[in-house]
Amino acid sequence: MGVVNKPTATGNTCDSYFYGTININIQGGEITNNIYGAGAGGVTGYSENSSDPYKTYGESFDTSVNINISGGTVGGNIYGGGYGYTEYLNANVTAVDGGSLYGDSNIVITDSPTINGNIYAAGCGYNYSSKTELAQMTGKSNIDISGTPTLKEKIFGAGAGISGYAEMAKLTGTSNIKIATNLNTEVYGGGNIAKTNGTTNIDIENGNYTSDIYGGGNLGVVEGTANININGGTSNRIFGGGNQAEVTNTVVNINGGVTSEIYAGGNSASVNETKAYLKGGTATTIYGGSNQTGTVTISNIETTSGTAGTIYGGNNLGGSTRNSKCGY
Repeated sequence: MGVVNKPTATGNTCDSYFYGTININIQGGEITNNIYGAGAGGVTGYSENSSDPYKTYGESFDTSVNINISGGTVGGNIYGGGYGYTEYLNANVTAVDGGSLYGDSNIVITDSPTINGNIYAAGCGYNYSSKTELAQMTGKSNIDISGTPTLKEKIFGAGAGISGYAEMAKLTGTSNIKIATNLNTEVYGGGNIAKTNGTTNIDIENGNYTSDIYGGGNLGVVEGTANININGGTSNRIFGGGNQAEVTNTVVNINGGVTSEIYAGGNSASVNETKAYLKGGTATTIYGGSNQTGTVTISNIETTSGTAGTIYGGNNLGGSTRNSKCGY
């Protein structure tokens, strides 16, 4: 480690780097605070763009994070990636990509643990005005939830960013969320403020979902395509896009299950092009556009099987849909 705990330090940056596989297995007991799959302030995994001056030594290692939780209680949040802050390094000596993960993260929740905080597949940023790209992740993030867990907050397929820092805690790659249990918490394929540059996928297998599910982020844009596959279960509201954040394109595949409202667009968010395919199951109402506000440039709705109550090619309450196409 370089210079630590010196508020005016200008010397070497952090030289704490990790390469390889990280396994965190929690079967019982209590974790009172957060869980981070990667490091705090340091860098995990190889990238040619890493700040590690000796990164070539880590090029031969495949880096991944595996967090398996089957019991016990987690009092705080869970992050598949790292944290951009550590109390041992100030802003002057924190690496420009401190807390970043160059590799995949896998969060698997089974049986009946209790998780009191949010679940993020990627990293957590920190408010350093001079270091705006902390806690990024480049790779594939996976969240797999089954069993009978008690989840009290939200689920994000990407990271936790900081307002005003567009690149903080960004995920570059693919986000995958698979759900096969009852949930009463919101689910986002993207991040919370943090950007996703790539593809998000949410697969709903079975269970009862009383809260909203978004293919995009909460306040984190998705520069790519957000996909939702409804294969079973009972859902309240499904949004192909984000809550208050843009998504480039969305695809909602309705293959089974029963859903009350489906918005191929977002809630208060714009989407360039939306696609909704009814191939099975039942949907009470399908909107090709967004809910409250937001512009959808092109919306497409196609039905080949299944049952739909009412179909609207455009938005619900506000915003605009410029071109809408429905096929039967």
